[in-house]
Amino acid sequence: MKVIGLFVAATLAIVAQAADLVDTLNSRPELSTLSKFIKQQRLEGDLRAQDGGGEFTVFAVTNQGYASQPRQNIIFLRNPRNRPTLEKVLKYHIVPGKYSMADVASAGSLTSMDGAKLSTGGSASSPTVEGATVVVGDIQADNGVLHILDRVLYPENSVPVPF
Repeated sequence: MKVIGLFVAATLAIVAQAADLVDTLNSRPELSTLSKFIKQQRLEGDLRAQDGGGEFTVFAVTNQGYASQPRQNIIFLRNPRNRPTLEKVLKYHIVPGKYSMADVASAGSLTSMDGAKLSTGGSASSPTVEGATVVVGDIQADNGVLHILDRVLYPENSVPVPF
């Protein structure tokens, strides 16, 4: 009986573990476009805890956020010939390290995965990143945190129609 109890306890401990950033993104239907882009660019390994990628803060954009962009930009980003640009846009939304909403608001700037400086501000309850507002934040993963933005961030000169 003790063996069964230990097995059940071990199983429950595994189930209770937090998901990594990729699993957290994939579990949220409103982030499916971002999840597809991350998979397309093969960035999943960088954002998986078991791959030793470290901790990250991901500024995620909802499907609606992508849909509100100029149509030319989405067509441009989905074109396989523009994969380097899509990768640059995605990495612009990822910051090494784990930053809460309060951290983002008070930092003044953060450095994205591709080395670009992102200006930050606002308040602990409503931080901003490059002028975009965090609408839902502090979504925890075992290797970082997600903050959902109200719009896509574009590095300078990255898409045909600046937003």
